Amino acid sequence: KLDSVVIAYRGRLYGISASQTVLTGTTLSVPFAGPGEPDARPTGEVTIFMDVNAASKSYSKAFIDGVGPAVIAADVMENDGSGPDTLFVTFSEPLQQSSLAGKQLLLIKAGAIDTLSLNILQVLAKTNDSTFTLQVTSSGQQPKAGNRLRLLPGSRGGALIDQARNAPHDLNRSVVLGLRLGPPAIIGTYYRDGNADGFMDTVAMAFKRPVQASEIQMIIVKWSRPL
Repeated sequence: KLDSVVIAYRGRLYGISASQTVLTGTTLSVPFAGPGEPDARPTGEVTIFMDVNAASKSYSKAFIDGVGPAVIAADVMENDGSGPDTLFVTFSEPLQQSSLAGKQLLLIKAGAIDTLSLNILQVLAKTNDSTFTLQVTSSGQQPKAGNRLRLLPGSRGGALIDQARNAPHDLNRSVVLGLRLGPPAIIGTYYRDGNADGFMDTVAMAFKRPVQASEIQMIIVKWSRPL
């Protein structure tokens, strides 16, 4: 007969009475709130205390990562075209990079509840085991700053997994997409001949967004001279 369960976690002991547990077949489910702080890779030890033939017995077992991955930060690269988008994504823990492919990301448009699927075309760069630069396409509108991003849960076919092969939880959280500025788009150009001597003195360019001088490294002007 089960008497109680004690969980050792982060230097503290948490006691749970048998009446709070649920036994289904050979699986014992034990409620555990812990210290109330996020932990992407929890480790500790669980001990069960039982009465066996009027004698007290205990059995201990270490537990390791059983929490699925989630997104903790994400930015989208400025994109004025219709081509694939670039996302900079940091996950809650190291991932198996081979699982970063296909429709693993869900985009929630700002001010809406509609969810769009993002298809990961390729990993463009790996900063570390949990931060990646991804090239993606959307089944609808492009991802924009202010949208929210989360992972497709494993229960819905999500195949993205961490090092312990855990898939995303149904309630994995979403984060707001930030913006990383890319090369500014030029929407118009013209030249000036200030002294009317027939020679071009100045070339003016109009950008789609405000631009700092420090963003411009080089300007190349090409023109054809009439015969």
